Amino acid sequence: MIKRWQEALKNPLFTREVPTFSIICFIMLYNSPWWMNIVENQPGAILIDPILDTIPTYDFSLYIMSIIYGTVFVSFAWLILFPMRMHLAIKTFWLVVTLRYLLIYIIPLEPHPSIILLHDPFLAMIVYDSNAITKDLFFSGHMMTMCIACFVTSYKPLKYIVILLTVLLGAMLMIQHVHYSYDVLAAPIITWGGYRVAQLNILVCI
Repeated sequence: MIKRWQEALKNPLFTREVPTFSIICFIMLYNSPWWMNIVENQPGAILIDPILDTIPTYDFSLYIMSIIYGTVFVSFAWLILFPMRMHLAIKTFWLVVTLRYLLIYIIPLEPHPSIILLHDPFLAMIVYDSNAITKDLFFSGHMMTMCIACFVTSYKPLKYIVILLTVLLGAMLMIQHVHYSYDVLAAPIITWGGYRVAQLNILVCI
């Protein structure tokens, strides 16, 4: 690990982009309440979703939050061992979150009528200012986070576990009707695009 960090710190791309994108991501998350308030006050469309319309609802909030935070914690612990992979993860996160913020504004949607609110006490206190957020729909930020973990993880056993958890999470989000199926299914595709763009001009040390 020490050798990888020594090599990474000699890479000007790493030393320039990691602090820059980390600060930008922090600023974006810090200002999320302001942006989400704008999104919440926009009138949106209710979509016809054959998948959601045919499945019963159930509150999976505890399981969803456990999967998300557990995966983030384990993935971050692994990424510390591979600084260039961490660089790639941060850059991907910045790209995809920026795109997501734009899309939830450009494509205003109303939540599915039978939505069960997702209870996330951490985001409620830190990011969303304790207000219920229901219109940050296209595309799913929860799936985005899991997909980034999938793409940047090269350790196969961990990667397979994260893939399995990502599929499970997507199913639970739809059963809870937190997101339309379109939001869930689009997230891996869009996140993959951001991941590929983030790889440009970057040397990933495996």
